[in-house]
This record gives sequence, structure tokens and C-alpha cells, in this order.
Amino acid sequence: MKLETLTTQIHELTQTGYQFKIHENLFTTPNWKKEFNNRIRQNVRDEIGIYIWTNGDTSEILYIGMAGKLHQNGDFANHTVQKRLLASRGKDSTTGKYIQTNEYIKQTISNIKCSSIDIHVFHTKPNQLPGYVEAVLINAYFQATKTLPPLNTAF
Repeated sequence: MKLETLTTQIHELTQTGYQFKIHENLFTTPNWKKEFNNRIRQNVRDEIGIYIWTNGDTSEILYIGMAGKLHQNGDFANHTVQKRLLASRGKDSTTGKYIQTNEYIKQTISNIKCSSIDIHVFHTKPNQLPGYVEAVLINAYFQATKTLPPLNTAF
């Protein structure tokens, strides 16, 4: 499934999207973790929304995620897309230690043997729920493929 096909589903819910690449050669530099985090801070606005990772070689959709949970009082949690891409992805099943997004993307590039991952970001329009937009995208992907994106383990 192509990204353009998927994102037509959310045009009315999001602002104009943007993207940038994380190249495999980033992970060969001595301070790659710091450099990765700097690239996220430089390229991703500190706002809520959704993000999609695609294989930079094939454009295959790898992951669909969101940042910006809504509290009962109507306020959004201060967990933006930028913060989400700098945060832990959860525990590594083999080590039991938390794995940061920079480490996760490094492993993903190695595992799927691609030269880069493209990160596509769409910030939601005012009063739109990122969780809803993520659900629309996951559902559209599922309807077309009968699976989740490869890196989404559950929904």
C-alpha cells in the first residue's frame, strides 16, 4: 500500500504533512544517538499528531503511530510527536531493558536491510484527536492488506 493512498483518508483531519530521512550511515558515527536526537529536534515540530515510517528504498509502510492523548478534562497530554520520537519504545524482549527510538530505528534498518527510513509527520488540526487519525490510518491499511503494518504489533 502506498503512503499517498493511505494519507488521502486523513486530509480533512490534519495539517500539511512533512517528511525527512534517517540514513543508515548515521548509525556509523561515534555520537549517533545524539545525532539522531538532534535530527528529530530539528525536523519535527513539538506538536501532537501522527507519524508514519516507510522503508526509504521501497516506500513500504512500516509503522503508523501517534502522539497526543486527550485527558478527560479536554486537555492534551504534553507528549508531542517530537517527544514520542525521542522516547522509549518499550522493553527489549531479549534484554528486558528499555529501548530508545534511536536504537529501535537502527535495529529496524539493519533487520530489513534498507538504506534509510522515511519519517512522515502529520500534525492534527485543532480539536482533532491523534488517536482517531491513527485509527483511520490503521483501519485503511488493514482493509487494503488484511494485516497491520510490519512494525505495529497490535492495535
